[in-house]
Amino acid sequence: MNDTEGQPVLPATFAGSSSVPVGEIAQRDLVRCAPDESVAEAARRMHRARCSSVVVVGEDDRPQGIWTERDALRLDPARMEERDRPMASVMTSPVRSIPGSVSATEAHGIMTEAGIRHLLVIDDDGRPFGIISQTDLALSHGAEAYLRLREVGTALGGRPLRLEAEQPLSDATRAMSRAGVAAAVVSWVDGGPPGILTERDVVRQLTRAAEDPSVAEVASRPLLTVDTEESLFRARQMMLEHGIRRLGITDPESGEVLGLVGFAELLASTQSRLLEELGEALRQARDELRLARRQERRFEEVRKRAPVGLLILDSTGVIQDANPMVGRLLGRDPLALIGCPLADYLPGQPALYRALDELQAGNDEELRLELRLEHPTRKDREQWVEVAASVFREAGDTPHMVSMVLADISDRAERRALEVEQRLLATAFHTTHALLICDPDGRIERVNPAFTETTGYAPEEVIGATPAILSSGRHDTEFYREMWTRLQAEGRWQGEVWNRRRNGEVYPQWESITAVYNDAGELEHYVAVFHEITEQKRLEAELERFATHDRLTEIYNRAKLHALLEQAHAERERYETAFSLIMFDVDHFKSVNDTWGHLAGDSVLRELADRVRTVLRSTDHFARWGGEEFLVLATHTDAEGAWTLAERIRRVVEDKPFETVGGVTVSLGVAGAERGESLRRLEERADQALYRAKRGGRNRGCTA
Repeated sequence: MNDTEGQPVLPATFAGSSSVPVGEIAQRDLVRCAPDESVAEAARRMHRARCSSVVVVGEDDRPQGIWTERDALRLDPARMEERDRPMASVMTSPVRSIPGSVSATEAHGIMTEAGIRHLLVIDDDGRPFGIISQTDLALSHGAEAYLRLREVGTALGGRPLRLEAEQPLSDATRAMSRAGVAAAVVSWVDGGPPGILTERDVVRQLTRAAEDPSVAEVASRPLLTVDTEESLFRARQMMLEHGIRRLGITDPESGEVLGLVGFAELLASTQSRLLEELGEALRQARDELRLARRQERRFEEVRKRAPVGLLILDSTGVIQDANPMVGRLLGRDPLALIGCPLADYLPGQPALYRALDELQAGNDEELRLELRLEHPTRKDREQWVEVAASVFREAGDTPHMVSMVLADISDRAERRALEVEQRLLATAFHTTHALLICDPDGRIERVNPAFTETTGYAPEEVIGATPAILSSGRHDTEFYREMWTRLQAEGRWQGEVWNRRRNGEVYPQWESITAVYNDAGELEHYVAVFHEITEQKRLEAELERFATHDRLTEIYNRAKLHALLEQAHAERERYETAFSLIMFDVDHFKSVNDTWGHLAGDSVLRELADRVRTVLRSTDHFARWGGEEFLVLATHTDAEGAWTLAERIRRVVEDKPFETVGGVTVSLGVAGAERGESLRRLEERADQALYRAKRGGRNRGCTA
């Protein structure tokens, strides 16, 4: 769990962008202690878990209070007896709690109103199962919220609290408490790079026996920094990659530390711009979707009810489609017209066919003329029809389809209204989404230019075929059976479909299919509208990897391995399938960072992860548990087999010097799962075994 002590509260408008239940983002590794346990013991548990709070629970496992890193500042490090005080005397009570079904938006509002930074998440029986902090809410937005951000300098607030390395820690904690800050910049007499003292450092000190040490003995050095001209996105990535919560902001010219920045400052500095861009993007997306749906409905309704005829001809003049009004104008069944030359039903019209030739040759941009026809039902009357046509062309400007509108203008009073319908129908096919129309048997009758652009198929290649020509083979028979069942029952279907282009490339698309019926309730056509979603799928996959992998080492993160642990535990309880844990961390890693710097420390962690992967089996799961601590889930493996694997890990790390710092060793704790044992207890046993290995001299392993 990440700490947000000293960081500004996120505005409710920004927090409101997330409505996910807090139960899905709460930290499940809840650290508990009894009311009579000492401050020192609670601090040790917080330090081991790398969290910012501990929940005080009674014998009935119900919460009685909470103690946070901020509370540690109120204790006097100069008084050893402070560390022996029972938690009941230093905790905050009662602890604010919420059910897991409460949204992140509501949780943020509760924190803001109460002026607190942690909320306990409880189950239906009132027992705690997780905890949520302000930073958890902030990080739930993910990396996508930080694209196109401003410079780090825009996040600067007031000047940072500065401490001297020689100061007693007790003076430093009082100064931090008075200033209401969670961290301070530390200066050394030797004029070297500055360091940082945080509330977490104070908690760690409470686990030690030293009485009121100097700030230098507790603080971390050097302070990792970025200058004011770096992007906020870069600052966020640095904190995630290095597993830290704050960076120093420096003047690019003088190098002076001007302030400190954490996750909440980044979000607070950029929230207005992000909200504006998000709002604009959502408005554009809504407008595009609304337009596409309007065009789809308009095309279906106009074709069915329009008082004008619509004809689709191929480049040779053969009729590919005719709507009901064409049949009434010509006195023919419109279905009987399909596949026949237009000249068979409109003979003696040389002006029309000359105009069509000129249109397809590109000499004219449009065709518009009036024709005198025989009346379809009355021989004593003439019928006047106005014809408008346009050509759809393939690549290379080759004509491949003619759209023709026929309007009965026998009644001159209606001529102006019909012109509007003609223009509408002539352009209705030009939607930005791919569109195809099938007959009741599922055979393609026509497609629009966007269809050809998306699939690579020209109209003449697909007309008469079924949509199966686009099948990618990724969906089974049951998928299509369910699609057609719903389409026949409800008249609509929409969903994600993987199709294949003409060049063989498989791609995802979002498709909506509508059944079109006539006034008699008879099925006339199926209209399908779709658009490609390849980029959307790529972004989803990238975000999924961000959510499950550690960015520095590229192995699983704690959340992913915890989910695998729960799965292994369930199989253990149901099928008695063995599994074991190997918990290990780098010996003297703080010395590596202090001596060689954080970049060298990061290099050690990456190289260590690469080495360990070479000795793991395909059934093992490997994750960065936190900081320099790692965890291996050895499935189908008892404690004895896990010990053998642990020794291989220890040797592969020890055998060869590391490129940046030389020799590195690890200490390991091994625990085999026992029937009826909780995951929490199993993790505690592995952690205790690791602690014994370190106490026994390091570079060794111990079995729980």
